[in-house]
Amino acid sequence: MTKTIHFWIIFITFCCPIFAGYPLQVEGLDHGNCWLQEGTSGLKYAHFGKNTAGEINNFSFEGPWNQVLLKLQKAQFNAQAITFDKLHFFCNSFGQELILNFSIHEKKFCWRANISDQNQLKTSSLSRNYSAQNDACDGIQNRIIIIGHEGDQNWLIEKIGQNFSGKVSSITPLGANFIQLKLSQVYLYREDQMAAELKADTLIGPSLNSLEFDSYRYPIGETYLLNIFNK
Repeated sequence: MTKTIHFWIIFITFCCPIFAGYPLQVEGLDHGNCWLQEGTSGLKYAHFGKNTAGEINNFSFEGPWNQVLLKLQKAQFNAQAITFDKLHFFCNSFGQELILNFSIHEKKFCWRANISDQNQLKTSSLSRNYSAQNDACDGIQNRIIIIGHEGDQNWLIEKIGQNFSGKVSSITPLGANFIQLKLSQVYLYREDQMAAELKADTLIGPSLNSLEFDSYRYPIGETYLLNIFNK
């Protein structure tokens, strides 16, 4: 039976030593749209633009986080090897999210969870984090690689289709010098592996000018680094 790591274990391991004696402090974000406070019981927040308020604690995390673990395990990642890096609270005029940067055997991941008006956490994205920065992660569109190239595009599309048959599920031209690849399910959270294979291909590699992952883009807001992993 697959083991499931319950968030209350994580909460006890990380939060209790951190919250013990932690001074309460109110923080305002996004020009006063949000208010938040860390304390011994968890994270209290309010969104004044939406007239909502709530509290996030270990019980709020358990269900959504277990779903994240199941997805990782299904993709053959060892969820028990997770290292937690940074947790941010994000606020803009549309609402708020929690953003968790974490790693599995030095492979970086990004989890963003929307906080609903009913104080429920729901995953908005779970993906690898290929950014060299260590700030709040944006995440990427899973299994998407965008190629910049030179030379004959039709020839390149044909060669990718031939050499990576079964590994690429669709190839879409994006103008004259860019191609979008949708990778097969086996490359879920392993887009960097396909990027390396494309570069190493003796026919395709020399034609490539760039290989990029399709990052999510979010409306302007403000993030706040929570102290749960950072004392």
